[in-house]
Amino acid sequence: MIVHNVYFWLNDNVTSDEIEAFKNELKALKSIDGVVDLQLGRPAQTLRDIVDKSYSIGLMVVFTDIEAHDRYQADVKHVNFIENNKDKWNKIQIYDIKSD
Repeated sequence: MIVHNVYFWLNDNVTSDEIEAFKNELKALKSIDGVVDLQLGRPAQTLRDIVDKSYSIGLMVVFTDIEAHDRYQADVKHVNFIENNKDKWNKIQIYDIKSD
């Protein structure tokens, strides 16, 4: 399994309606072949100072394997999501994990 973690820092001028549309477009990526699970949300308000809560939206996508991850990256839904939304974030951080 490949776990794809993406953290978005949205621009201050993004409206609540735009945030909802952004989240709905992310949820639609779950239909891409090879996606086992997709979860998204805002930072959990945990009490530990070591936890980074500075991002706006976090996304976790689980793929069957690296080939599914690579297909997802090239899929038109994913490409369109980036094209339609890249102006809404000022920072993005991505971590990919290969499950043991």
